[in-house]
Amino acid sequence: MGSACLRKITLACGLAMIGPALSACDSADKPVAVIRIGTTPNDPLMLEVARDKKILHLLFDTGSAGTVMDLDLAHRHLQPLSGSERLQHDGLPDTVGGLYGELPVTYFRSRPLRYQEWDIPQADITPAISMSATAVALGRPVDGVIGMPAISKQTWVWERQLGSLMGYRRLPPAFAGQPGGMSCTALGTSSSGTAVVRVEIAGKPSWFALDTGYTGDLSGSLSRQDLDQLRALQQIGKEVVYRGTLGQDGAPAGPRALARVKDIVIAGHHFDGLAFQETDGASRFGLAFLHKLERALFDFAGERFCFTPPATPMPDRLPSQQELDNRAAGKKLPAAGLQAVK
Repeated sequence: MGSACLRKITLACGLAMIGPALSACDSADKPVAVIRIGTTPNDPLMLEVARDKKILHLLFDTGSAGTVMDLDLAHRHLQPLSGSERLQHDGLPDTVGGLYGELPVTYFRSRPLRYQEWDIPQADITPAISMSATAVALGRPVDGVIGMPAISKQTWVWERQLGSLMGYRRLPPAFAGQPGGMSCTALGTSSSGTAVVRVEIAGKPSWFALDTGYTGDLSGSLSRQDLDQLRALQQIGKEVVYRGTLGQDGAPAGPRALARVKDIVIAGHHFDGLAFQETDGASRFGLAFLHKLERALFDFAGERFCFTPPATPMPDRLPSQQELDNRAAGKKLPAAGLQAVK
């Protein structure tokens, strides 16, 4: 259960072959990057990077197989590859899966990116796509996405009470061994190059994507295959169906189920009442799940995801069928809305 090859708004599996160089070493107990955590899971994790007297708004996305820039911005700030240079990189895809279908990819020569004290690792070439639909879906400017090849070279500590996601070049000494008060599960990389964590549902092991680019009030999404298996195992507590469109561009949605799972076990801890949206892609946890955790550790080098378990159950609110029908009819948007990005 839980296919690990993810369909992303930004990069398909083929772009994961573009690998970055390693960063230089520095003090392990001092963060080189601090990213603000929003007050709600509808607030994406964004980096503001200065370049050519312009502020670039970049999405921090462990669910993306690579770093990508907006096409219009790339044309203004980067130099496109020549025909001969493009031939040297045979095998790169010409299109990737976008929000509403396939999007063409253009490749450019990379330029350095630096956020605070973090020299963001990059390959020699940068892919670019139109990110206008992503910006509409997130409700803010998006000039690019920082993906797993760069993110996984750092260790990241999620501190919800501090409102900070902190990046370190090496594992901070405080998290060596078994961190106090935290439980750990396996953290890996999917076949498409995105982050995945090990979970257990109805006694069966599974891998879910851990996707910081997935915003919204629900804990994440379920693949159709996983949803069907959970129905067969009688692990769905409540289910409603949305039959309208997604996004301001009116992409057809479905029908698409929203389902509350009775019990998911992570590192021996039971999470009851997590709600998910049915998706064409892989099953994943999004920002709403991370917002339930006071502290979490993304230890990519140690292949573990550690977290402080919630002190009390934190089930997701699932909209009623009437709320979803109202939205499908163009009326008031439910508080727990559908995710149009992934």
